[in-house]
Amino acid sequence: PATIPGCSMRIFPPVVMLDAEDDPHLNAIARLDGGRLFIVAERGASFLSDDDGASWTRRPLPYDGSMFGLEPLGEGRVLAYGLRGNALVSDDNGENWRELDTGTDLSLYGAARIGSDGLLLVGANGLLLRTSLALDSFEQQAQEEAGILADALDLGGDDILLLGELGLQRPVQGGQP
Repeated sequence: PATIPGCSMRIFPPVVMLDAEDDPHLNAIARLDGGRLFIVAERGASFLSDDDGASWTRRPLPYDGSMFGLEPLGEGRVLAYGLRGNALVSDDNGENWRELDTGTDLSLYGAARIGSDGLLLVGANGLLLRTSLALDSFEQQAQEEAGILADALDLGGDDILLLGELGLQRPVQGGQP
């Protein structure tokens, strides 16, 4: 195992990997309700663990492309999002998934809770997708001058930070994206 200078954590050989990939990527991990750990990856792969990562079970997703992020929504619900605007939601802690119509084919790279019942997804070409936690519809806005957006953070009071290829941006002052 490798060590990280200045850190007591040690890096061990991978426990979970994608087979038959030249350059495999596991893209996001989240803790879901009940403590379940969930990973999304390339080629529609996902992995779950109910024992804090001691063992993993591979589960296929209904979309066979890359998923880049996860957003736990509570009460057993979780959102997975990724390549070409694909988004999936599970209502049972990742056991079953259904596809969502985001209205875009631009890749989604990050998400942030907005207020008490909102969610903002960000992605390619300055894409901003706003929805409620019900995930029933998506309001799309593009800020192409923002470049590729990787993540967002709600600062409260309608103030949002966007992170991406052009650095850290605060595009909204007293309004909604």
